[in-house]
Amino acid sequence: MKTKKRLLLLIIFVTIVWAGCERIKPNPEPISDLAAYDDVITNVTPGTVTIPILNNDLINNSAVKPNLVEVDIDLSKNGVQTQFVVSEEGTWSYNTSDGNLTFTPIDYLIKNPSPIKYRLIENSIGSPMEATVKIEYKMAPLTTIKVNWFIKNVMEDIYLWYNTLPNIDPRGEFDSEAYFDTLLYVDDKWSLITNDIVALDNSLKGKETSYGWSLAFGRFSNTKTVFALVEFVYPGTPADIAGLKRGDMIFKMNGANITDNNYMDLLNAASLSCTFGQYTEEGEIINTRTESMTAQELQLDPVLLSKVIERDGHKIGYLLYTQFINNYNSSLDDVFAQFKAQGINDLVIDLRYNPGGVITAAQHLCSSLAPASIVNSSATLVTYHWNDKYQQYWEQQNATNQLEVTFLNSVPQNMNLTKVYILTGSGTASASELTITGLKPYMDVVTVGETTYGKYTASFVLKPEDFYDDASYYNDFRNWGIMPIILRYANSQGVTDFKDGFTPDIPVDDDLFTGIPLGNVQEPLLKAAVEDITGIPIVAMKSARVKPHRIFDRGFSKFDVNKRELLIDNHELTPADFKPKKLSR
Repeated sequence: MKTKKRLLLLIIFVTIVWAGCERIKPNPEPISDLAAYDDVITNVTPGTVTIPILNNDLINNSAVKPNLVEVDIDLSKNGVQTQFVVSEEGTWSYNTSDGNLTFTPIDYLIKNPSPIKYRLIENSIGSPMEATVKIEYKMAPLTTIKVNWFIKNVMEDIYLWYNTLPNIDPRGEFDSEAYFDTLLYVDDKWSLITNDIVALDNSLKGKETSYGWSLAFGRFSNTKTVFALVEFVYPGTPADIAGLKRGDMIFKMNGANITDNNYMDLLNAASLSCTFGQYTEEGEIINTRTESMTAQELQLDPVLLSKVIERDGHKIGYLLYTQFINNYNSSLDDVFAQFKAQGINDLVIDLRYNPGGVITAAQHLCSSLAPASIVNSSATLVTYHWNDKYQQYWEQQNATNQLEVTFLNSVPQNMNLTKVYILTGSGTASASELTITGLKPYMDVVTVGETTYGKYTASFVLKPEDFYDDASYYNDFRNWGIMPIILRYANSQGVTDFKDGFTPDIPVDDDLFTGIPLGNVQEPLLKAAVEDITGIPIVAMKSARVKPHRIFDRGFSKFDVNKRELLIDNHELTPADFKPKKLSR
C-alpha cells in the first residue's frame, strides 16, 4: 500500500501545469491503482514546455533520445518505469537537479495540439498503463506566423544591428507590426514595416493619396488640444484648392477638437472637414472658416519652388526641394539650367522640410552643385558601412558600388560652385543630411536655420518575393514589406553617427506664425541667408500675424518618422546567397 500512494503522487507531478497556463480539468477514471489518465494543457505560448516529474528522483539514462526518453523513477526496490514518447516535432531533455522534463518544439509549424504520450509500468505487477497529455499551443494564424518568420529572416540576415535581436518565438506573436517593433535596436527610430507595399512604393516615387500639405503639429501648454500649422501646400491639390496657405492654423477637425488620438487623421483620413484661421498675439484665431476636402492620389513634384533674387548686386538662386525622388531629377536639371542662363552667382537650397528619399537623387543633386573638378574625377561622396556579414561579403566581392557612392560626372547640369547655403530644420533628415555632410569636404556649406534631425543610416525595401522563391508560399502575404536599416554612411572624411543632427552655422527659428511665404526675402531663414550673402541687413516688415505669447510644444509629432528615409535603390544589392530556403511547414 505504501508503494501505491507514492505512485499516485508521481502522476500528479507528471501532469502538473506551470504558472500562467490554463488547464482543462480531467475527469479520470483510473483503470488501476496507477491512475494514468488523459489530460490537456491549453493556452501554451510556443516554445519550450516544462513538466515537473518528481524532485530528487533519479533518471538512469541521461542521454536524450530523439522522440523517446525513458525515465526510471526509483520508488521502491521494485521500481516504476515511465516512458515519454513524443511526435517528430520536438525533442526532450531531463534535468536531474530539478526533476524537470522539457519539451522543445523544433518544427516551423508545430502541430496543434501536440501529443505527449507516457507509459507507466509497475514492475512487480507488470501491468502497463498508457495515457496522453496534449499541449494546445497559443499560436497566431498561419498567415501571421509566415509574416513573422519573414520579419525574423530579414532582420537576422541584413539588419545593421542584427546581433542585438531578442530571441522571441514568432509563432506566438499575433500582431506582426508589434512583433517587428520589439526587434528594433534601441536607437533605431527609422526601420518600418507595412502591409500595403504598393502604397509605400508609390510614396517613395512621389505618388500618394493625400491632401497635398505639409503640417507641423503643436499643443499649447497645460492643454490637451492639438493644433496643426501649415508649412506649405503643393499647387493644385485639395489643400491648395481649399485656400490653405503657409502659417494657417487648423484647430478643429470634423467639428471637434484635435487630440493626441486623432491628429494623424489630418494625414491619413480619406476625407475630412477642417476649421482653420490665423493666430494673433492676443491669443485669438481670426479669419476662421471651414472647408471639406477629399484626399486624392497625387503625383507630387518635390521641386516645389525656384526663383532668382536680385539684391545688392547679387543674383541669388533659391530652390525649395521637398523630397529626394529619382523620377524628378529632370526637374532639378531644368532649374539649374535656368539658374545658369540667368547668371546666378549664389545659391540657396531650402531643405528644411525635406525628410529624405532615394540616395541616387541625393547623388544627383550633389553632383549638380559641387566643383567640376570633384565631379569629373568621380570623387567619393559617402562610404557605406554594413553589418559585419555583408561588409565582409562586399569586400570579398570587391563590390565598390556597394561600399561607396561617388559623384556623377554624367549629370546634365553642373553649377561648379565653391559655396552653397542650405536652409535646415528639425525635418531636415537622412538624404538631406547626406547632402550636407557629403558636400562639406569639397566646398563651403553654410547651414542656416535649426538643428537637423540626425539620421546617418540607410534602408532597403524588401518584399517576400525578394526573399522566397516559391510564389505559392508567400501569396497570402505578398502585400507586406519591410524597410530595415541596413547600413550607416560616412562622408569622405569619415564623419558619421551624427545622431544629434547638425547644428546650423547661422541659427534662425522657423516661425510659421508669421505666415510669410517661402521664397520671400522677409521669411526669416531666407532673410538670414541673403543678409550673409550680401553683407547688408534687410529691413524687417511688421507682420499682421505674430508668434503667440503662450508657449507651445513645436516638437510634438512634427513629422511622420516613416518618411525620414534614405533609400538604397540599387537592386543588385542582394548577394547570391541572400535568399534562404523556404521554411518547412
